[in-house]
Amino acid sequence: MCSVCLETGIGQFYATPWKSVIIKNIEPSHRKLWDYVLGKHGINVRHAANELNWQVADHCEDSLILKRHIIRHFDTADVRTYGLCFNISLDVGKHHFGSIVIRRQENKHRSKLKYLQRYDVLYTPDFNPNTHQLIPYRSEVLKEHLGPYIAALCRQYYEKGTEWNVLQEYVSGQKAAAVSISPEKTVHQCPSCMTVYDETAGDAEHGIAAGTPVVSLPEDYACYICGTPVKEFAPVALSALAAPLT
Repeated sequence: MCSVCLETGIGQFYATPWKSVIIKNIEPSHRKLWDYVLGKHGINVRHAANELNWQVADHCEDSLILKRHIIRHFDTADVRTYGLCFNISLDVGKHHFGSIVIRRQENKHRSKLKYLQRYDVLYTPDFNPNTHQLIPYRSEVLKEHLGPYIAALCRQYYEKGTEWNVLQEYVSGQKAAAVSISPEKTVHQCPSCMTVYDETAGDAEHGIAAGTPVVSLPEDYACYICGTPVKEFAPVALSALAAPLT
């Protein structure tokens, strides 16, 4: 997260006593960088995220009880669910909108005992909720085991989304853009005392106007520090002069 702040020029980063952070002034164009980092490390973006992204049947108390049971596990395990939509389907044969579906199996024993109920966990291709195709993930799951299985499926979603290192590509792109926009500047340096002649600045003190190329300097022009002739000056990249000594 600090790396993204440095790369995008964000100078305000706050930690709170409630195990959360606040970052201000995020540009819309940098949103993909944050999605990558948050997904890679399983960090939610708002306190109520685990509560909001659910589809349950109307007036179905059993669905709400099951939802609350799974959310308690999410909160305890600090599971990220941003970008996913969950669906609880207790009626056999019905399909509802969702990228991860918890579907109750038909009770083969015709019993009302809760501990005999089993559930199937399914998900859609690429976790796209806008499709009716479902891929089985786990079957005949006890209610107590639903939370860990669904949390593992959530991690699978984020692992797939972070295979491509968006941050590394952004940094490489910024460096390439800087090179193309600002070509390497060259100056000429005295080999004896390291004095630099910059064509852009010239040498007004000795009558050399700004913008005078080194090839146009008078033949008797020499280093004003040690007297080395200008013909002995060596071209040096400006970035090399600013590099730290090793």
